[in-house]
Amino acid sequence: MPQAVAAPLAPIDARPLVYATHGRWLWAAVGGAVALAAAAVLVWRPPMQVGDQNLDAELQVSSVPIGASIEVDGRAYGRTPATIRLPAGERRVTLRLDSHADTTYRIQARRNETTTLDAELWLQTPRIQRLRPTLPGATIADARFLADGRVTFMLALPGDERQLWLLGADDLPHRLGPSEGRGALAASPDGQRVAYLARSERTDGRLDELGLVAPDGVSTERRYQLPGTGERLIDLSWAPDGERLLLVGHEQRTDGSVRSQLRVAGAQEDEPRLLLSFPGEVIPSSYTWRPDGVQLAFLTRSDRLIALCLLDVRTGEFRYLADLSKDDSPPLPVAPVAWSPDGRRLVYAAPAQGPTAPALWPFGPKPPPTLFTAEAHTAVSQPLANATGQSPAWRRDGSVVALARPNGSGPLVLRIVDPQGESRDAEPLPLEAANTFAARWDLAHAQAIVAVRSTNGFGGSQTDHWLVRFREGAAR
Repeated sequence: MPQAVAAPLAPIDARPLVYATHGRWLWAAVGGAVALAAAAVLVWRPPMQVGDQNLDAELQVSSVPIGASIEVDGRAYGRTPATIRLPAGERRVTLRLDSHADTTYRIQARRNETTTLDAELWLQTPRIQRLRPTLPGATIADARFLADGRVTFMLALPGDERQLWLLGADDLPHRLGPSEGRGALAASPDGQRVAYLARSERTDGRLDELGLVAPDGVSTERRYQLPGTGERLIDLSWAPDGERLLLVGHEQRTDGSVRSQLRVAGAQEDEPRLLLSFPGEVIPSSYTWRPDGVQLAFLTRSDRLIALCLLDVRTGEFRYLADLSKDDSPPLPVAPVAWSPDGRRLVYAAPAQGPTAPALWPFGPKPPPTLFTAEAHTAVSQPLANATGQSPAWRRDGSVVALARPNGSGPLVLRIVDPQGESRDAEPLPLEAANTFAARWDLAHAQAIVAVRSTNGFGGSQTDHWLVRFREGAAR
């Protein structure tokens, strides 16, 4: 790994010089000595000191992309990757690279230890692509990432027909799954199977079967059928490992209330296991899985209240995490929550809590959501300093990214929050702004799907989906 001290000087030509006279030789010797002394001054640099501290800590800095310039407390230290000697204590490290947003970290350099910083630099102006329906009269009901960064989206057609499409590496959409779907469809994380809901031969028309099919639509296998009750299946979701499926059902009670049933099914097992039955509705497509597939976060609706909840798929343990809103408009089907890369913590956006906070703000402009963090095993929350934003995500370098509208109107921006809660806004995103927005993140490939809902003058609404890439050559 190169030492980030100074750029090497060009090698000095050491070949002997022949001069016609002794005087000329003497002047050449004097000139050479002066040049060597000047070179020594340029190469040597006194040790950096802060007060009486010495260079007793080490910092290893790498970045994606490589080649970013490094500043520590305002002093230049070459480019990434680099190993730097510096005094112990809190240090402010800033990385800069052309066409990328500056990124600043606060690190704690410890005496006689090596601190590692693996930084991420994203494009200052990301590349965007609008996802468009492939058929006239259709709308995009949902869009998600596969594990390799490719995008799938589900079309809603007139009636109740649903189709699943894949945006391939050629930027052309390709059809996936059954020839004609009537309910939710979802591709496995590796894209090798499609799960779908179907109607059995019963006469009431309920979606009551789970099926699996190859991406080309052949080799269909019916995996499960609900018992003969009033329940109907409304949604499904793959776990990150592709070995389990979440099945969500709703049962309409005689008193008009709705009860939700959540089951987990192994992709190779016959009978799903009931995890949870509770009053209220699960909002379809709102699931965010922990990286190891042990827990998931999702949205629920009870009367007009939208809440964020957690479920442990091993034990069925249910946790009520936070209230998000209380109004008649349906939310976008994206839970404003993300897991840390190690799965031990989560970050989410919710209205501010406390005695001085407005009660879900029923009138006037809404204040920006506050960012909270919680431990996965306790779900005990605390604010991330004074940070605000929507649709947060946790990057591997420890920072949190979120979407925000700094002035309550105008374009969306990418907000970067360091682990101490200090926020910095990047350039505005080059896409249309609206009051309602949400994002699904694929941080492994530095990209997001941003859903933006706009309202027309006749009271109707339209949701557009944008693929936003923050890295050159992001996988598809």
